[in-house]
Amino acid sequence: MSTPPAFSLGVTYSRLPDSRRLWPAFDSGAVRHDFAHIADLGCTLVQVPLHWEDVQPAPDRINPAVLRAFERLLDIAQANRLEVAVALFSGAHDDMVQVPAWATGAEQRRTARGTLELVADQPARTVLYADGYHEVPVRDLYSSRIIREAQYYLIDEVVGNFTQHAALWAWQFGAGIEQARLPERPQVAADWLDALHEHARMRGAERLLGAVSVYGLTRTDTLRPEQAARLSELLALQVFPSEPLRVREPWQPEYLHFLHALAADLTDQSNMRVLLTSLGLPTRLPGVQGWVGDTAFGEPVAAYFADEERQAEFVAESLPTLQQAGAAGVWLAAYADVPETLWQVPPFDRSLRSRSLGIVRADRSEKPVCAALRQFARSLPPTADLPPRASLGLDNERYWRDPLADIRRLR
Repeated sequence: MSTPPAFSLGVTYSRLPDSRRLWPAFDSGAVRHDFAHIADLGCTLVQVPLHWEDVQPAPDRINPAVLRAFERLLDIAQANRLEVAVALFSGAHDDMVQVPAWATGAEQRRTARGTLELVADQPARTVLYADGYHEVPVRDLYSSRIIREAQYYLIDEVVGNFTQHAALWAWQFGAGIEQARLPERPQVAADWLDALHEHARMRGAERLLGAVSVYGLTRTDTLRPEQAARLSELLALQVFPSEPLRVREPWQPEYLHFLHALAADLTDQSNMRVLLTSLGLPTRLPGVQGWVGDTAFGEPVAAYFADEERQAEFVAESLPTLQQAGAAGVWLAAYADVPETLWQVPPFDRSLRSRSLGIVRADRSEKPVCAALRQFARSLPPTADLPPRASLGLDNERYWRDPLADIRRLR
């Protein structure tokens, strides 16, 4: 395992040209082309989600084709001197809850007489699996014995087999899982993550990232940064989308500095560093520019679509100032835009902003933001101490009494 760089510059890589997801249509040639370009931009890392449905189609079955494709991806990354951060058990992608079909439906519990009964304690959610939308409840992803055993099995097969690969940089569990289902209480989620981390350590994992989102920072009923960071080397904060903050000027980086300092303070560890992930600004589409109505997780949202020059300016201003504020790194939201041929395919038929978050267009031609990435990468020293971490001087106990009220006060 390599030493963490002074500043990790990366991008999320989750789909191929003309494919909604990476793994079902894996193409080594396309990945080689894209990874060579990512390295040329000066990035040192790719964040890759192992979509849960693709890699584990049943609780007791792992898709061997996905594992073979994953191994080829790691080899290609190594050949291009890129490192890979792998996301497992993510509950949300592209503004949509996405968990396997077997993780949905009514819960079962055993009665005092020893018989099984269904427990209908969760409302139905719009969940994307099998390439379609389904109105179903999501099962308890934290405490269900069947699901926990399935999670351990996936860790055994993936972490156990690949954690020693030279390109493997870190593992990240549960990013966005609170969008799929909230835990019974925050401590339940903390115990779940601790158990997964401990199991991964037993299988050889050396670097684990805690994961929280802006959505989670505004709630009192899900995993908190200090819990996510407890057994982690770094904390990853997903900053896009930024609801429910209602950022008025998302093309200005000030709100990123606030979120970085907020998450760092909430870890309750003075030496814990925060990575900002999913940083992005969607670019305009035909007939879609500026503020428009969009949909995220079944709810209406306001989304801002920038022109490509403003996207480049946003990244060019954000990267150096976050680096100077002591952030451990920034991983951009998407490598490539979604081709128009997929705009009527779930989830892009409902989420407009997921179509154009890329740093390259759907045909892989560069957007102006690529020049900003190259310039920033050239300015980074190969090794250096991180600057002092930004802080808001937060009173954590007061914050968790009413997070949204304290955010309004602090901003």
